[in-house]
Amino acid sequence: MAVRVQGRAYDTGLRKFGAILGDGVQVGCNAVLNPGTLMGAECIVYALASVRGYYPPARDQGRPGACKS
Repeated sequence: MAVRVQGRAYDTGLRKFGAILGDGVQVGCNAVLNPGTLMGAECIVYALASVRGYYPPARDQGRPGACKS
């Protein structure tokens, strides 16, 4: 399984890989963090959201229009 961060792939050496969450991350009810998701500190994922990829610290994720790359 490879994880992509800012266009670069990092091989984890694992067959299965979940998500990595930084300190203070808040995840709403029924939200989905897809395999390989990296959430920086203090991120917020709203209820019923589906996120994947890399999110830098302190950004609102999962609300329509709130995700910025």
